[in-house]
Amino acid sequence: MARAKRTDRAEARRRYRASQAAEDATDDSSLDNAGVADGSPARSSTERTAPAARPGLLGAFSGSIRRPDLRADLGYLPELIRNKAVWAPSLLTIAAGAAVFVPGVLASPLSIVIPLFVLQAPMAGPFLAGIWAPRASWLAGLIVGLISAVISSLYVLVVPVTGVAITAAQRRDFAINYLVVFPIFSAFVASFAAFYRRFLRVSNQSAARRAQERARHGGSQRSAERPSQRPATARRR
Repeated sequence: MARAKRTDRAEARRRYRASQAAEDATDDSSLDNAGVADGSPARSSTERTAPAARPGLLGAFSGSIRRPDLRADLGYLPELIRNKAVWAPSLLTIAAGAAVFVPGVLASPLSIVIPLFVLQAPMAGPFLAGIWAPRASWLAGLIVGLISAVISSLYVLVVPVTGVAITAAQRRDFAINYLVVFPIFSAFVASFAAFYRRFLRVSNQSAARRAQERARHGGSQRSAERPSQRPATARRR
């Protein structure tokens, strides 16, 4: 009787192990078939539940927009004047303006650089002001544009133009146009430069975060796949 009981128990254990092996094989085949059916490998639960990352370009664009605080920016004016965002472009503008009054300079290769600061809508000076300004970039560009407008107005009012008949009223109109347009235009240029600087910084930070998240998810996926592969290897052995 005892031997028969031991035989029955051994037979029951063999049947149980056989049924468990059949269930494991069925589960593995169903997972493989599911991966083949949808054309993508099986993903871990952490990967499936990972939140979708915000588009980098859109996030960087929206994160770079700043609404100017006029009262705070005007209060920052004394410190802004001492910043290189104002005095460095201003010195470059003054140097370009001084060169304009030298005869023959506008006929030299410097005529390519000088209009970026004076005589035309200034671009270089306000752009540098916006890049360097820690805040109130529009105000820094406005100051640089005002200096350019004053120099350009003096040139139009003082320097005679050869070959073109310009009346005193026309000279005055040109000077007024410079004094009105140049500061406003320079404020917009400096604001764009500050926006571009923030856009580059935010986009680089977003790209670095996305790279870290991809590396983290890749590491967690590999660590999740390794334990599932070990029992299969053991069963093959």
